[in-house]
Amino acid sequence: MGILRRMVGVTSLAATLAASAAAAPSFSQTEVWGLNEDEYAAHFVYSIGVTWNETLLVACEGRVGSVSDTAEKDLLLKRSTDGGATWSDDQVIEGATDTKSWSNPAFVTDGVTTYLFYADNDENHSSKVYYRSSTDNGATWSERTEITDLWAGNAHEWTFHLPIGHGIKKVKNPDEGRVILPMWHRRSISYAVAERRYGNDVIYLDNGVWKRGGQPAVDASRSVNETRIAERANGEIVMISRQAAGSVQKRARTASMDSGETWGTWVTQADINGTPTDSGLLQFSDAYQLYTFPDSDSNSSSVRNTLTIKASTNGGINWGDDKVIHAGQATYSDLTRDGRGNIYCIYGRDGTSFCGERVYVAKFNLEWVIGSDKPTILIDNGDSGFATAGTWSGSSAAAGYYGANYEHDGAAGTSSDYATWTPAITVAGDYAIYMRWTAHPNRPDAAPVRIDYTGGSSTAHLTVNQQVDGATWRYLGTYHLTAGSGNQVRITDGDAGYTVADAVMFQKQ
Repeated sequence: MGILRRMVGVTSLAATLAASAAAAPSFSQTEVWGLNEDEYAAHFVYSIGVTWNETLLVACEGRVGSVSDTAEKDLLLKRSTDGGATWSDDQVIEGATDTKSWSNPAFVTDGVTTYLFYADNDENHSSKVYYRSSTDNGATWSERTEITDLWAGNAHEWTFHLPIGHGIKKVKNPDEGRVILPMWHRRSISYAVAERRYGNDVIYLDNGVWKRGGQPAVDASRSVNETRIAERANGEIVMISRQAAGSVQKRARTASMDSGETWGTWVTQADINGTPTDSGLLQFSDAYQLYTFPDSDSNSSSVRNTLTIKASTNGGINWGDDKVIHAGQATYSDLTRDGRGNIYCIYGRDGTSFCGERVYVAKFNLEWVIGSDKPTILIDNGDSGFATAGTWSGSSAAAGYYGANYEHDGAAGTSSDYATWTPAITVAGDYAIYMRWTAHPNRPDAAPVRIDYTGGSSTAHLTVNQQVDGATWRYLGTYHLTAGSGNQVRITDGDAGYTVADAVMFQKQ
């Protein structure tokens, strides 16, 4: 068992939406930041995330007076509560009262709490790293906390430290549930490229404290930097990074079997051969990873066109055919998904600047990317397909529920009450099944769960600890489900504590 790694949460419209995501290909997009909006010269370096109630968060640098990397930068954030159809005005997270240069926003969540990491830098010679946190879906944020000391005295003499993109929450062992964020580092740009000692590592959350994980080898012939991570089906972490050195500035990958503590050797990613820029990586399901990049096929980082998405079915080792998101000027990008299988890509586009003139968020489904029917079926309490037996009560007292609320039984644990989720399967095949609840110390630590499925053995029995891991999707297993209504997930009040029945997701592999 484990926890879905994306920033996946809940939508206030969940009770009124259909339980099964549309299988037909779907694509739409909206402008988030326009040309010279609020008099910024450029909006650049993006992150996108989804909070526990499925609010979309996007952040970027608002460059003041110039598109240059050395310009003064404010850190900007917008929110969407309607799946990206409309966006709030800017929140100026940093920059309103000083002249520091704030950069490189990156989101990650542990469930109820969303973290926003970023840096300030001194004309690209040195930087400091900070984070803020939010428990109200990005409406308000804590004061900033600095963590630059994690790299004090590092062996490579790095003085420049930057978060990037978004982090993950592991689904599988080892270390299921670990929250991990990628970082990249170098020495001052006053050094030649090969002498900057470009490198990557990760940080992770351990009992409320951020710690530094391991780093792949620092290789001057590659100078890997702007990096992304995703979790493979076997629990391995793959890292794909931009290369800044050598005659072919493309991308390389490495992997870690111990949740980022140690890493393998770098391997050139020959089948992602577009322009070397920051890119988006998303583990959509066990079966599919997605990657976005400008497919200009130019070794010049200033030529950025044709934002492309590719899919991998073997954990990012090999990548399939191109699917074009935007055919014109296209720059940096980032990816996330929500609980109903919608994929979101933030990217810069238009104009001639390496930053682009405008920022868009594209919303699409996996069917649009791969042309194959891979439905996501989500059943919330109150939806068709959900039923209870015995005495259950609706509540919204604990944060992290999907939809309008959740249901719970009495605290006795008599095994007489149960709740069921019965999907209407239209496409038979292997489905990864996830369950969600709100966590609290008064919950059972071993609530019995039974999975009835028609493609194999009649039942599968397991337990879930509802005292922890609230507001995230807990992985129950992958099962072969045949078409019809003969498949079911049941939770029973067989353990002491208030058993919660909230939502179950079935993800076609």
